[in-house]
Amino acid sequence: MDYEIKSLSEYVECIQTCRKKIYEPISKSNDMILFRGHGNFSWKLLPKIFRKKEWFENEMVIINEILRQCPEAFKNLTPFETLVKMQHYGMPTRLLDLTGNPLIALYFACNDITQESEDGAVLIVNFPMFYENHIPVSSFLTKLFPESDNLFVQINKDSLDTICKNSIAVGIIPKLENYRIKNQDGYFILFTYIGEYETVFNPIEANNSIKDRIIIPSQYKKGILDELYICGIKESFVYPELENQIKCIVKKYSI
Repeated sequence: MDYEIKSLSEYVECIQTCRKKIYEPISKSNDMILFRGHGNFSWKLLPKIFRKKEWFENEMVIINEILRQCPEAFKNLTPFETLVKMQHYGMPTRLLDLTGNPLIALYFACNDITQESEDGAVLIVNFPMFYENHIPVSSFLTKLFPESDNLFVQINKDSLDTICKNSIAVGIIPKLENYRIKNQDGYFILFTYIGEYETVFNPIEANNSIKDRIIIPSQYKKGILDELYICGIKESFVYPELENQIKCIVKKYSI
């Protein structure tokens, strides 16, 4: 169902209405209600790597070149941790960010300056999520990070290959290893698909995981960002690195 809001108070009221609903479960257990903010309401719920054919087809090349040029930055990290860190610094990956905090999702829906003339949206997603250490996450990434000595992968190669060719999406509750993920109350959905680019379909949209959609008309984005700022949801909180802390302080005295 679609809703439309014009202010932070209307948004909170809308979230309360949605949270009172009993959504049809996707799985027998592990379902979580999470949020995704889009600067453009027409965007598909897909990770960034699938948004450009060139990115998708050169995914391994990009990863290997990053590892070649910046080996120390990714030393002793698991494949999943490596992918999270690469996304953190701007690489288009097969990880889709979601948040458990609806205010963070609203911030993302309003703050994308490249989409300031477009209506934004917050999607309410019901999806099964698993703790990072409870599932073999790295095994789903063996095509990108080969592990020839991994016994689990060797034993389960056929089934893993099948998973990776059928657009499976795996919900992951990550460790809160940095302030950005912690402040954003971050979660990830890993898309395993490795087939031809033209045949990519969206398993999240295909299985009715998107339960509600809240539309933010473009003319109200700035006012809502001002309201979020008063509540502490601002750039220096969402992106707590020193550079953004300083930028936010300077901006405060530049108005």
